[in-house]
Amino acid sequence: MILTRTNTISAHHQLYERAGILHHDISVNNLMVDANDHSVGVLIDLDLAVRLKDGERRLSFDPVPAGTLAFRAIDILWQGEFVHELRYRDDLESFFYTLVWILTYHPHSFSTPVGEWSGWYEAHPLASANAKAGIFFGVPVNMPVGPLREQWLLKLANLFSEGRHLLSSDETADKETMGGYVTYENFMAVLDPDSVSE
Repeated sequence: MILTRTNTISAHHQLYERAGILHHDISVNNLMVDANDHSVGVLIDLDLAVRLKDGERRLSFDPVPAGTLAFRAIDILWQGEFVHELRYRDDLESFFYTLVWILTYHPHSFSTPVGEWSGWYEAHPLASANAKAGIFFGVPVNMPVGPLREQWLLKLANLFSEGRHLLSSDETADKETMGGYVTYENFMAVLDPDSVSE
């Protein structure tokens, strides 16, 4: 279990940068707050975590089970139920889906997704990937959350959209960061501009 007084995304980033470990199962079920101090984020359940690097050296790993279906990154969904290629940006994409879910869920239907989010729970990973791709490829998505839709969700979706478009048109673009679009710094600059200087 990892606790942080800044936020859970920065704790996740520190785990990756300092130990080379990628959580690989970011979801609403694995993000919590301390019961005694709601400003303390808690990242739990490292059962699917993978050590991806040792310093700057990239490590190989055996295929691992994919994370929680509704929150898997599109590139993870395309690989099926076992994953042989992981990138830091995959967890950032899972954080994005988690944020969408948290900001748009209805308290009475939290465990039963309806409407646009129901496709995220398709039994086949490729169907779930197609449902999610609409967010990044121009299909209108209803995100009725007022100012946070403009401030966070659309800006984050744009990072992934621009990155995916770049990867599809430029074979030399950096796949790790989608050509520099999807990085911790860019992600945090949308959510909390002051945190990037930490």
